[in-house]
Amino acid sequence: MRILRIVTRLNTGGPARHLTALSQALDSDRYEQWLAAGREGAREGSMRSFVEGQGVRLTLVPEMVGTSRLGPADVWALARIRRMIRDVRPDIVETHTTKAGIVGRLAARLEGSPVVVHVYHGHVLEGHYGAVKTRLARCAERLLARASDRLLAVSARVKDDLVRLKVASPELLSAALFQSGRCGERACDSGVTSALLVNVFPENRRVVMSAPVKSSRIGGVRWLACWSSPCPSRPRSPRWPDSR
Repeated sequence: MRILRIVTRLNTGGPARHLTALSQALDSDRYEQWLAAGREGAREGSMRSFVEGQGVRLTLVPEMVGTSRLGPADVWALARIRRMIRDVRPDIVETHTTKAGIVGRLAARLEGSPVVVHVYHGHVLEGHYGAVKTRLARCAERLLARASDRLLAVSARVKDDLVRLKVASPELLSAALFQSGRCGERACDSGVTSALLVNVFPENRRVVMSAPVKSSRIGGVRWLACWSSPCPSRPRSPRWPDSR
């Protein structure tokens, strides 16, 4: 089985580690895997060398950049990914994060890929943009959901948000759990001990995803980023004490 994964960029963070662990978790004798990734921003750290060092077959799509705007570069990225799909002829096209989800799912459907899956590592559908842009983003995700055979959220909270925002029905959307920790016998550097295991049943086009975990203790910090420069000052929330 051939799997093509597409991610917006391999900046420092969870998605790069998750994709690496996922690629390592699947039996290489049964699965041929490719990863296509856009380029990181000028002020972002890159995990590209880490991913390649773990043996992941990586192709750079330099036209794809993780910005909130769609422009001419995205049209070139779409064309490049369509060519890659024609060359690889994957059984599954699996997209990760927002921009790759737009470009990758469009390319997969235009090329007639048998199964298209999108993974939400979070979302920007509330609290990130103004009212008009937020409505447009939600409408776009609802349309793209119809072009997907299966949607996956990396946590139950993300799934609940997407259902509440009417992006997709609970039947189309599943939640999976990622666990961070040591890699045990594999002694890999990714710090991830569990990954999504993908099984496709072509006879009914059903995609089943699961993620075995070894512990119920999970913690995390979500989205520490500044979207403008210089970072605007914000009033402290009474819920969070001053950490200085």
